[in-house]
Amino acid sequence: MINKSALAALGLVLVVGACASNDSVQQAQSSADAAKAQAQAAQSAANQAMQAAQQANQAAQAANQSAQTAAAKADKADQDVQALSQKVDQAFQKSLRKSGSSS
Repeated sequence: MINKSALAALGLVLVVGACASNDSVQQAQSSADAAKAQAQAAQSAANQAMQAAQQANQAAQAANQSAQTAAAKADKADQDVQALSQKVDQAFQKSLRKSGSSS
């Protein structure tokens, strides 16, 4: 037969074990909550970084488009200058021939 003090001791061990298990569960839950909060903060930071990267990419695309437009205008201006230079040369050559033939 088991005496009352042995049953009381066994009951005490079970209660202490249950309390320890409950504390462990609460600590684990607290750790999980803290980890979740950190993960949410990291996700928020990642979202902000992605948004900034997208804005930078859009700005880079706009700058690239502006550079291409400027290059096209510069090419057109160069062609116009070359054409004008040819006309000036032709006019100069024509005036030289006229002045040479009238001498």
